[in-house]
Amino acid sequence: MKKSFTIKIVRAGEFWSINDAKTRGHKSQITKQKGSKVEHIPITHSPTTRNMKNIKLKENPQPTDKRESYAVPKVQTSSTKYIGKKQPDMKIKNATDKSIMRHIKKEHKKK
Repeated sequence: MKKSFTIKIVRAGEFWSINDAKTRGHKSQITKQKGSKVEHIPITHSPTTRNMKNIKLKENPQPTDKRESYAVPKVQTSSTKYIGKKQPDMKIKNATDKSIMRHIKKEHKKK
């Protein structure tokens, strides 16, 4: 019997948990959804991810978490079937952090 799944509707700017092999359950800011694919920027607590330096954010997007947070410097693409729960409490409020996220998206567009 074939498993069926529904395509979740996500909006750019929202935070969702994404549990695929590359993101490994981290919360990510959605940049774009196109059909069954979604582009996102993962947020983590580690200064490096797979030997790649992460970009340190001024404020943690999750208000209850006081640990330092980092943005992975590359936009990742995943299937919508790996999207988990929405994170409505997470929001980037710092202007510098917003510009970092815009810069990562812009660099991805160039490629």
